[in-house]
Amino acid sequence: MIGLALFGVALALPPGSTPKTACPAYPSFMSSYNKIVGGQAAPSPIPWQASIRSWQSGGHYCGGTILDAKTILTAAHCQVSTNHYIMVGKTNRNEGQNVAIANVINSNWNQNTMDNDIAIVKLATPLTLGGDVQALCLPSTNFNPADGANCFVSGWGSLASEGSYPTRLQYVGVPVSSQSYCNTIYGTITDNMICAGFKDAHIDACQGDSGGPLIKKEKNFKMLIGIRRCPFSIFSI
Repeated sequence: MIGLALFGVALALPPGSTPKTACPAYPSFMSSYNKIVGGQAAPSPIPWQASIRSWQSGGHYCGGTILDAKTILTAAHCQVSTNHYIMVGKTNRNEGQNVAIANVINSNWNQNTMDNDIAIVKLATPLTLGGDVQALCLPSTNFNPADGANCFVSGWGSLASEGSYPTRLQYVGVPVSSQSYCNTIYGTITDNMICAGFKDAHIDACQGDSGGPLIKKEKNFKMLIGIRRCPFSIFSI
């Protein structure tokens, strides 16, 4: 089914991270979920969005989320290397702050079940936070979004299967789906996963969006509730 996705809800701060006392406000262009139809280019940076890339000036292959000045959250199946880089702070994937990756932690990933498809990326030098580069909040460990809750995904993934990557950052709204419906489509999923997406619409994240954020508006800010796994439409944290 097009647009269905799995997301993880086993939430915890990565080792060495400090809980945030203030969360970034969501970009104004994401204030209305109903305006999103089929996805569109972000008119300004999504401040927590990261690009995982093979070299400093390009080679985007996965997405990520800023958790603090030296920590990026992404998917373990992206198999991020310490020879690679991240980019943040721009809608154009060929611009922005480019920082080398120093360490990758993903010891709990089960490649057979895809459970705990999480990688914590530590950076060689800290990001300059503020303005278009901000860390995203995590929800509490018992947070469980209701079926139908409005969420957003974003990234530089291809706009069609096997297509080329767009230069501009894209975003789209997707609703949370029920666990029972998800099981009928994908088979048994683990307790660390939830579903989101449209049953019969060409609205989704795609190749190159793996590791990117699933976010939900909570009060007056956005918080991270999932990590993308694509092309198998899986999020997990």
